Amino acid sequence: MITFSSHSGTHLDLPRHFCQNGAAVTDILLPETIFAPVFCIDLPIEGDQPITSEDLKQPLSQIDGIQNAAGLLIRTGMFRLRAEAPDLPELPENVVT
Repeated sequence: MITFSSHSGTHLDLPRHFCQNGAAVTDILLPETIFAPVFCIDLPIEGDQPITSEDLKQPLSQIDGIQNAAGLLIRTGMFRLRAEAPDLPELPENVVT
């Protein structure tokens, strides 16, 4: 089993975020560091329910070209927890959850 925290894969903090002279996005996102194609599937889960390979079979079978995917994003619906943590900042309207 592979385990990730709920924060894994949500964003990339650039070195400039921490260091004034750190690398910027244009320094890091070189052609060889961009993953494409990437697919996204909806796979709602509850609590700490694990995602199994069996859970992935049906949604992945519906994606043409999945064999050539460089990445897979899984939308679990955990954004719903934000309603339970009102001290978190509001998401901008253009954010897809």
